[in-house]
Amino acid sequence: MITHYNIMTEKQEKILNSALELFAKEGFTATSTNKVAKQEEKILKMHAKGALISDVSNTIIQFDTIKGLMILPVKYKGEMKNFIFDTGAFSSLIRQNNDSKNIISVGGASNREVNMSFETIPSLKIGDFDFQETLALFNELEGLDKNVDGIIGQTIIRNTNWLINYPKKELILTKNDISDDSFKTIKIIREDTAPYTNVTIDGVDYKCVLDLGSSSYLSIPEGSKLAEKVLSKYKFTDYTRDTWTIGGLNKDYEKTSILPVMKIGDIEFNNVKMNVKKTSQLRIGLPFFSNYQIFIDNKNGVYKIKME
Repeated sequence: MITHYNIMTEKQEKILNSALELFAKEGFTATSTNKVAKQEEKILKMHAKGALISDVSNTIIQFDTIKGLMILPVKYKGEMKNFIFDTGAFSSLIRQNNDSKNIISVGGASNREVNMSFETIPSLKIGDFDFQETLALFNELEGLDKNVDGIIGQTIIRNTNWLINYPKKELILTKNDISDDSFKTIKIIREDTAPYTNVTIDGVDYKCVLDLGSSSYLSIPEGSKLAEKVLSKYKFTDYTRDTWTIGGLNKDYEKTSILPVMKIGDIEFNNVKMNVKKTSQLRIGLPFFSNYQIFIDNKNGVYKIKME
């Protein structure tokens, strides 16, 4: 059975045009306009492709964690690999060199960029679900934990639903809505395939990306108005840690504190760990939901959560 949840609908042109901005300007300077146009058309077509092939409705796997992030067992080219699950990733990434002449420049949360090649991969299997003809980027992923072979991004994630039970380290991939009335709904806004929502902090609403490939709880960009507000209101502690983003290993210099209360829509959260650091945008990471089940319902375009 073939399943494909297409999230690009009427916003497809905007999303695809935004994807073009990933290309490195340096790569265009010595290239004819006609060749650039063909290269752009190629990645757009590849990004829009991809389907789930499976005779079953659900498949259940156990996952491990590294630095709080989900590490999924993935079968690629007949071998089992370890991939990070990352809702904030535009595409899946695979740790290997590739001789493709298709090159883009990809930026991460730290605003660093690196050139990567890209191709359509025939198959990538998670449990009994086979994701076929999906776009993937290729790079050595310098600085990433040596036990990690790649990243599962939106070119895979968008093709099915995902029930994450973080406390039990269990993941269910499903074609159906397997949530119930005990789940609370988080409304999602899609921008360039990434999931955003609105959060309320001290009575003010902010747009925030739900980045389950981030190891932070709540990250606030330094220099932003929100950062200035919380730094003046709450007591912070300086903290340093090593993190990996696009471009390699990164030493984060953070200021950390506790936010007494914040809301995602109508859902209230108390005593939220937050940091102010160099990051591209306001984001909620996977540890924020460490005591929850998370249901990513791509068919209906929402996230749902409930306390485990």
